[in-house]
Amino acid sequence: MAASGCLATDCFRSSPLLNEFHVSSHRKRLDRWGGPAEADFPLSRAIPPPILVGMSLVKQKIQQANELLDELQVDLWLLAVRETSIMADPVLSMIVGHTATWQSFFLYTRKGDAIALIGNLDVEDFKRCGWFTEVITYTEGVSTDLRKIIERLNPSQIALDYSPDNPAADGLTHGMYLNLLEYLKGTPYVDRLISASEVCAKLRARKLDSEVDRLARAAVLADQVFKDVVEKFNVGMTEKEIGALIDAEITRMGSANSFDTIVNAGDKTSPGHGLPTDAKLESGDLLHVDFGALVEGYCSDLQRLVYFRRPNEARPPDHLTEAFGQVKDIITEAASRCRPTGCAWFRNRRHGPRNAPGQWLPGVPACARASVGAGGP
Repeated sequence: MAASGCLATDCFRSSPLLNEFHVSSHRKRLDRWGGPAEADFPLSRAIPPPILVGMSLVKQKIQQANELLDELQVDLWLLAVRETSIMADPVLSMIVGHTATWQSFFLYTRKGDAIALIGNLDVEDFKRCGWFTEVITYTEGVSTDLRKIIERLNPSQIALDYSPDNPAADGLTHGMYLNLLEYLKGTPYVDRLISASEVCAKLRARKLDSEVDRLARAAVLADQVFKDVVEKFNVGMTEKEIGALIDAEITRMGSANSFDTIVNAGDKTSPGHGLPTDAKLESGDLLHVDFGALVEGYCSDLQRLVYFRRPNEARPPDHLTEAFGQVKDIITEAASRCRPTGCAWFRNRRHGPRNAPGQWLPGVPACARASVGAGGP
């Protein structure tokens, strides 16, 4: 039986607070950009236009980093990278915005400095963008120039991107760490190295308006993908075929997958992070799909459940409808209590703080996963 006879968990419709945010904010955007009236353009199908900002997002995140360093009383945040097309620090796209080939160092201070120390063949993009207060080039060795900059800044602490428990703050490679120790040998600064984990976490958690906008558009797009393909799901289809429908619709709508789509045809396969298999959907199965869409480097992450009734079954089993009702009540109650907390919109939660570009919003409560993107610039 097709999904017209299904029980689908739809967090988006089950959450009055988030649905109200979705409708009101998108109506405002349609009005702002001269979009059609609600009667002519159903909001359920609206993929809102982007918020236009006068300053680049990278420049805004750099300024935010400067402010965070002052708030946390950290004098200097130092990024040390090389060959970033092969291995990039997770924060690179947020506060650097370009790739680097030679050994490169990016220094941000609580006083507002943003200094790029890069090889001479990488310099043009960094000078042209206007994001950095200083762009310094080197031709042969980088150690002398790096030491001069650090001595001029004379920081009491130097925050580096290493963390035993936050992969989004663990971008410093061991090799570059050893190089840095060699460059700072004989100076007092080698004893002033600390983790930048808290800086990285706060920089990701405190979303700017344009970041929230991208996340919202990614979530709306993914939600629309599900609505467009769910009626095509049928008993007898394999997990691979269902996953292919979702992926094709994401592509058709001009987006890309946040991650590999997960499909589970009942309990035949594990609901973990495995790829779709040849297992076939049968009557009485609870279909589980987990997917997301990418919009300008920001990702949504949605999960949906659909029950396929057995022949002559008038309604889903009681244990499923009971579970559905409980989840709906939890989502609604949690959404009613969601409030901004200082500069951060959402408190952290342990599951899935993945928010490097392509980015998931870190620490999104379960009730918000369907409407503002989830788990991470």
